[in-house]
Amino acid sequence: MMGRRLRMEDACFVERCFRARPDEALFAVFDGHSGSDVAEQAALGYAQLLADILGAAELPTDPAEVDAAMAKAYADLNERNQAKPVVGGAVAVAVLLKIEGGGDGGASGCSCRLYCSNVGDARAVLARSVSGSGSSVSTPAGDGDGATSGADGGETPSPRLGSASPMASGDAAAIGSSSTANATGAPSDTTTTTITTTTITTTITTCALAEAGVRAVRISRDFKPFDDDEYDRIVSLGGFVSLRDGGRVCDDLALTRSLGDLHLGRYVEPRPHFHSERFGAAEAPFIILACDGVWDALDDDEACAAVLACAPEYTRGASALRDLAFVHGSTDNISALVIDLTPLATSV
Repeated sequence: MMGRRLRMEDACFVERCFRARPDEALFAVFDGHSGSDVAEQAALGYAQLLADILGAAELPTDPAEVDAAMAKAYADLNERNQAKPVVGGAVAVAVLLKIEGGGDGGASGCSCRLYCSNVGDARAVLARSVSGSGSSVSTPAGDGDGATSGADGGETPSPRLGSASPMASGDAAAIGSSSTANATGAPSDTTTTTITTTTITTTITTCALAEAGVRAVRISRDFKPFDDDEYDRIVSLGGFVSLRDGGRVCDDLALTRSLGDLHLGRYVEPRPHFHSERFGAAEAPFIILACDGVWDALDDDEACAAVLACAPEYTRGASALRDLAFVHGSTDNISALVIDLTPLATSV
């Protein structure tokens, strides 16, 4: 959704059978700034670059190897930008899913290995069962650790997708772009919002998360100039962070990690945050990927509550997020994907 901006600078990508494998899926949101070139090129090229890096073998069970592959794909995109200079830049969040039969899924269906990699402030939030017992590991900038994994087997169901505008598998589509922080995953104080839109009329209450036994878990990182480690890194390289608009690198960009932005290449890099997690399908109903056009207007709990209000049709949640962010005054492009994982929980 273009929203209140004069042009669309965002793009999304969905591949339900990544690498032609029915047990893998790739989802990504690219939020452009100062132009749409970088976001559009990323949406067109990231999946193929990642597939080439991973090759034809099974997805590695060591998260560090997947981390390295996703990070290299970002770096390769940036090399393309340097070879053919483009204007502007883009932040990105990508989620790679590996669906497994048996394992932690047990009688409740499949289990899922999730790998999330992001640069900038495009964000991913996992709706997680409070009683979930899956394993997870996060690394700040491309350094993965080991985690458990399960065995493949049987016919693999596919997660359902909701987007803020029509989306075809394997297609890159421009759809619509710092952040409020609630990274603890704990339900917030009750907030009630009544919204009437073309897609949903409902009362959204964040206490509904606690009532449903669900918590919002942020699995990405918002890279901001006044983060202690980012500020120190930029200053150590000879740069500075201005006070304008909450902090800008060299008085220019309000982010410290991105694709493109070649004029700030010494200070702004595409090195991502990485998170991996394994869980039974019944332990996580959906995942939200969205740009800051959503997160400027809604916090993690509010976004999860809005999608939860669409149950059992979680794919409607993307449109609900789009409309809710717009009604709450978002001034940016608005892009949102909701990955419905409930079909995995009903597959034995």
